[in-house]
Amino acid sequence: MPGDLRRTQVVVIGGSSGIGRRVAELAAAAGAEVLISGRDEAKLRTVVGELYSAGIPVTGSVVDARDDDGLARFFAGVGRFAIRSCRRQV
Repeated sequence: MPGDLRRTQVVVIGGSSGIGRRVAELAAAAGAEVLISGRDEAKLRTVVGELYSAGIPVTGSVVDARDDDGLARFFAGVGRFAIRSCRRQV
């Protein structure tokens, strides 16, 4: 992960656990504006809260990476971003 991601928006699909969560943590630590997504709303809220409590500012959005139409709607709403990390389980 680059050392300086200030003024960079990073989108992490599958960011509520495992590798995706760690990517979100590292990107935020490098100064990025981070948006994580996951399909389980309760889990996503918990993770966003845990990260905020640890001083890692992220936002969360519910989206199921297995739903191509849902992903298209999600990215249409995100707008411009510089980096995408996708951990897709099918």
